[in-house]
Amino acid sequence: YVEMASRFLRFRGFKSSILARVRAASESASQSDKKHLWLLTIPVATFGLGTWQIFRLRWKLDLKMDLEKRTTAPPVPFPTNLSELSNMEYSRVILHGTFDHTMELYLQPRILLSEGKSAGAREPGAQVITPFVCKGTGERILVNRGWVPKSKLNPSLRSEGQLQGEVSLTAFVRSAENRGTFIPKHARAKLL
Repeated sequence: YVEMASRFLRFRGFKSSILARVRAASESASQSDKKHLWLLTIPVATFGLGTWQIFRLRWKLDLKMDLEKRTTAPPVPFPTNLSELSNMEYSRVILHGTFDHTMELYLQPRILLSEGKSAGAREPGAQVITPFVCKGTGERILVNRGWVPKSKLNPSLRSEGQLQGEVSLTAFVRSAENRGTFIPKHARAKLL
C-alpha cells in the first residue's frame, strides 16, 4: 500500500511538473506572440507609404502638366489689375514700356556655368536686374536681364544691351519667393 502511494505521488509530481512545463510554454508563447505583434506594423506602414507615393506622383504629374500648359500657351497682355498676377504664375505676358537703366541692380557674385567648360573655367560675374516701367500704368517690374561678366558690369561697356526707348517684351510671370524662417522682416520705417 505504501509503495502504491509513493508511485501515485511520484506520478502526481510528474504530472504536475508536466503541467507546469506546459503552462510555462504557453505563457512564453503568448508573450513571444505579443513581442512579434509589432512586426505587423511594417507591412501596414509600407502600404501606407506606397499609397502616399502614388498620390504624390499623381499630384506631381498634374503639376507638371499645368506648368507645361502655362509655359507653352500664347502670351497674353499684361493685366492692368495686379491682383490677377497671383493666378498667372509661369504664364507668358506681353509688356510694353521702357527700361530704367539708372536703377539697375546687380546680384553678385554669380558664376556662369557653360556647357562644355570644365569646372576650372568658371567666370565670375553678376545677374543684371533692371526695372521696367510699363506704358500706361507706370508700374515698375523687375526684369532679370541675364548674366554679365564682372568686366562688363559698367553699363557703358555693354551699350548694346542698354535698350533705349519703348520696347515690347514677352516674359514669364514669377512671384516673389517666400521669406525663410530665419530672415528678418524689413523695417521700412528705418529705411525711410
